[in-house]
Amino acid sequence: MNDKILFIIGIIITWLVTRFYYRLSAKDQKSILNKIPEELKKAIRDDRRELLTVKELNELLEQKTLDKSKDGLDVFKVCPKCGSAHLNRGKEWYVDGPDQAWQFNILECADCRWRADDLTS
Repeated sequence: MNDKILFIIGIIITWLVTRFYYRLSAKDQKSILNKIPEELKKAIRDDRRELLTVKELNELLEQKTLDKSKDGLDVFKVCPKCGSAHLNRGKEWYVDGPDQAWQFNILECADCRWRADDLTS
């Protein structure tokens, strides 16, 4: 009789410890997943590989944000900061005296105001 009680207490303690660590790991996973944009989560889910290395994960991210067939600022499909597709392209001038001026391309995100330029002469 005493052995049965100890056995049941052991099962309950084991269950409590397992439940505690399960909830802890679920909380950790949730905090990590909340940091990943939905579009990247979808790309990871759609990928058929069972395990992704850091390099492969970076390649997935590049596929979503960059078009490597283009060059300059045209490589950006979406904003690298917020993931928005609302990118405004334009040109500006930099004047460095009466005889020196450079025109350069700009790229700005309409949502987060991330900005890049490509100074060309």
